[in-house]
Amino acid sequence: MTRFHLWLMPTGGTCERLAAIIRHLSHKHGGPLFEPHVTLLGGIEGEEEEICHNTMRLAQGLRPFEVQLTKPGCQDSYFRCLYLHVQETPSLMEAQAQARIILNQQKELQFQPHLSLLYGTYAADLKEHMIESLDSHAGVVFEATAVHVIKAAHSQPKDWEKRALFPFER
Repeated sequence: MTRFHLWLMPTGGTCERLAAIIRHLSHKHGGPLFEPHVTLLGGIEGEEEEICHNTMRLAQGLRPFEVQLTKPGCQDSYFRCLYLHVQETPSLMEAQAQARIILNQQKELQFQPHLSLLYGTYAADLKEHMIESLDSHAGVVFEATAVHVIKAAHSQPKDWEKRALFPFER
């Protein structure tokens, strides 16, 4: 089943820096490659045209805001294997709440904003070791200026497609 996700993505040097970390960890530990992003809303089912139209409406109501990456973390979850927490600012939380309303996704699980650095299943001690090496990346900030619509026909990152980009109103 095709699902869509709404992403906030860093740009410029911040994107390059985070992408380099993801590439390094993926190559070293055998994980898949993916672009740095914070999922604003995931698992959206429906027609692409309608999702894009509603996402455009969402973006028109948002202003650019800062996304602050905080401490590293890990979970026993493939897509939350190793990540940086994202500060739950009023702007981010309001953007997510608006996305849920406009895209009619009221059943969304609790929003836990993060930027993943590695996907996969790894031993807890290895993940703890990786976390120690990531502490220097806490405090990275990027400006969210657009929302990306991602089509995920399958759960593998290599199959994800950027379908649309909607800049925030300035």
